[in-house]
Amino acid sequence: MSIFIDRISFVNYRQYGTFDINFSNDYGAKLSVLIAKNGTGKTTLLNAISWCLYDEELHLSDKDSTLSILNRKVSQDNPMGKFFPVSVRICLHNEENRVEFLRKTDALIQERDGVRSIACNKSQLTVSITPLQGHGNSRTLRSPDADVEVKRFFDKDINHFYFFDGENLEDFFDPENAKNIKQSIFNISQVTLLDTVRNHLTGLQKDLNKKLAETGSEQEKETYEQLISTKEKCDATEKNLHDAKNTRPHLAKKREKVEKQIRDFTPANDLIEKQRYLEEKLKGLEADIKAGLTVRRTFIRRYFILLSLFPRIQRTLDDIRSKEKNGKLPPSIDRTIVQKLLKNPEEPCPVCKRHLDEHCRKELDKLLSHLEISSKTSHFLVEIKGLLEKFVDEVKGYKSRLNGFEAVKREWDQRKENLTKELQRTNQKLKEYPGANGVKFQELQNERADLNQKINNLDEQIGLYTQTLEQQKKECEHLQKQWNSLFEKTKGRKEMLDQNRIVTQLIENFTLIQQNLENEIKKEIETDTWRNFGSLNWKEHTFNEIRIDENYNLSVFNSEGQKITGSLSAAEKMALAYAFTLAIHKASGKNCPLVIDSPLGRASDENRKRLAQILKDISKEKQVIMLVTPNEYSDEVSGLYKGHAEIREMGLTPDETKIEMGGYYG
Repeated sequence: MSIFIDRISFVNYRQYGTFDINFSNDYGAKLSVLIAKNGTGKTTLLNAISWCLYDEELHLSDKDSTLSILNRKVSQDNPMGKFFPVSVRICLHNEENRVEFLRKTDALIQERDGVRSIACNKSQLTVSITPLQGHGNSRTLRSPDADVEVKRFFDKDINHFYFFDGENLEDFFDPENAKNIKQSIFNISQVTLLDTVRNHLTGLQKDLNKKLAETGSEQEKETYEQLISTKEKCDATEKNLHDAKNTRPHLAKKREKVEKQIRDFTPANDLIEKQRYLEEKLKGLEADIKAGLTVRRTFIRRYFILLSLFPRIQRTLDDIRSKEKNGKLPPSIDRTIVQKLLKNPEEPCPVCKRHLDEHCRKELDKLLSHLEISSKTSHFLVEIKGLLEKFVDEVKGYKSRLNGFEAVKREWDQRKENLTKELQRTNQKLKEYPGANGVKFQELQNERADLNQKINNLDEQIGLYTQTLEQQKKECEHLQKQWNSLFEKTKGRKEMLDQNRIVTQLIENFTLIQQNLENEIKKEIETDTWRNFGSLNWKEHTFNEIRIDENYNLSVFNSEGQKITGSLSAAEKMALAYAFTLAIHKASGKNCPLVIDSPLGRASDENRKRLAQILKDISKEKQVIMLVTPNEYSDEVSGLYKGHAEIREMGLTPDETKIEMGGYYG
């Protein structure tokens, strides 16, 4: 479903005053460029759109010190005590309908303590939907139905994928935004409906089990209570694990920002590099120590068994060797050969080549009668002799191997102690390092250390929750089997039992379907992002893969398999953001417009031209509205867009209270 914004209209809204901006589709590409100096109204246009749709100006730098929403000239030229209407209207169309989003409020000019101020009533949103080509009736929606319609077109949770701020790319990849993407995409694709159905079935199952327990024996009631209690613990642990996993990316992002500030502090570069080197060495050594201790524990567990059994093993081996030495072990003779020889006396002996006489036959008969027991005993003792000798040799090497482990551990502990002391000295030097150019270096170091500690604690919690959850799930499975087995022996409650089985199967099926859908959606977005990035990016051999994790955090890897998301240039981050945006739009099933503030400001001259070409290409498939400064709209960009885009200039009136729009040219 392709969506095109036809017009944005203002009444007494900030510096736009009462004003219309119309957008044309007459240039082949659906591209509009509004050129304005900083402070003229570019970001205000994004705020107008977000206020109209969400009743919130999302792009204010400081919400506590912003000017009134009422146009300043209207406020200055009119007496106090009078209300004035303020509104923003967004008119758009798709293949089926013409849609208008209108938010309006009344602003009162008042005076408090000698200071003129503006008070606004609660705003109201209406959405008007008019079918194209006269099919169907027009509708007008008000909240909460109007809010539902906004969410259907421009979900607030992923608003930055429609209304883009090129100056704040770091926020674009924030983990909090990633979480919103996941939820919004699942809402759009109706995956959450499956979750709702599954939760309803789980409640039904709980009610059925409760009824069964109430009509059952004391043992059934006790098992049911244990099962419910364990499931509640399991749910609580799962929530704690989920919260911990979601919190970690936020802390990591904060740490990344602090570390960037630290890295940018040039005077301390040598110490910073040393700190990073020591931390990496210490981290690697701790991983080696952990792995080594695991091997050592496995070794000790094995030898604990061997050492416990060693006296018996040694006695058995000595006994076998003694019998072997004294000839008490019978020879290993094949019973089948003896039987064959007795049955066929005309054939010669396969050993001596002689025919058997009567004496030999009697001796073989006698041997055959004892051969089954003695031969088996001989075979068994000979077989276990080698294994017992191996165990004895292993036990003899125990002390030597244990000493080897202890020596390696002492060496590791010494290295860890040395690295830790060196790192502490380096950290202390950095803490004592004076700030410069307004940078409070010591505070940054303290914040980094605090974040490191929080992340380490969180990692320990995640490990503990994961282990606990695994144990609780096993306990749940065990109790569930007990619960099921109790009813297999119970008669007279067949109907409830059948219902319980059906509901349980439905829950399992819905869970499986939901997991498969979630995985397919994520994989589709991942694949489309990589394909889009490949078409938007100009480096053919640098990038190898894009991955999206379970929380929809984006990572880029180079051809060596290294994660390089944090090392992307501003232009590459912009290309990645556009690639991800296009993939999200496709997954949503709606070809929504892109309104972009400062789309080229972070790119150098050559990269700026490339990004300008990317946006031109994108506009062939979807509407793109660019809000640029004169510096962004360089000669190269102008040459690229002339004749292919709707281009206008915006400026302020001489008294700087209203926006003026220049003529159309393309």
